[in-house]
Amino acid sequence: MKNYRTIAIVFYLCAVAFYILASINIFEEATRDMGITWMCVGSMWLCLGSVYLNKSQTKDDDSDKDDK
Repeated sequence: MKNYRTIAIVFYLCAVAFYILASINIFEEATRDMGITWMCVGSMWLCLGSVYLNKSQTKDDDSDKDDK
């Protein structure tokens, strides 16, 4: 389904944004803990994106089986 693929792309973009924030915060001494937190949140968004991309591929496979 195209909707799941779009949601997955948005999740991946959010993950990239959080990783950029994490890399900025990790190199500053005062905000190192916050950088680690942002990295964990970015990883969560990356996992959610892969789940929705997997749903998209599964739905496409199911629709191909129904057509045959």
